[in-house]
Amino acid sequence: MDGRADRIAGINHRVSLAPSAGYYAVKNEDISLSFEASPALIFENLVGTGSTTYLSLRFAENFRWKINEQASLQQKLEYLPRVSAFEDYVANFDLTLSTKITEKLSANITFQDFYRSVPAIGRKENDLRLLAGLGYTF
Repeated sequence: MDGRADRIAGINHRVSLAPSAGYYAVKNEDISLSFEASPALIFENLVGTGSTTYLSLRFAENFRWKINEQASLQQKLEYLPRVSAFEDYVANFDLTLSTKITEKLSANITFQDFYRSVPAIGRKENDLRLLAGLGYTF
């Protein structure tokens, strides 16, 4: 399950329900690469178009690389085309670089791209973000 609201992109709400099945193509201590696929049900309300519910497919890929003891890279990609109209889709991309400052404190920088092929009225397809922050491990 995934939920999102974004006033800038004109998304009042989008909730995805997708019971996924996946496969690890690579999985070891330093690197993992997995793929997922499933049907999905999307509940969406966009500015200017109102609420809609539709059946989608969900294809996802996750990559994690432990560069060394201090740094790691994680990348995720998700593609959700509408079953009744494949040209109407959502694609989400996430790339995070994390480095340890101390045993419990880390610095993180994340680039995200949320793409909606048919955006809310008056909005662009891409919603790009660059986030920087600190993480604390309990």
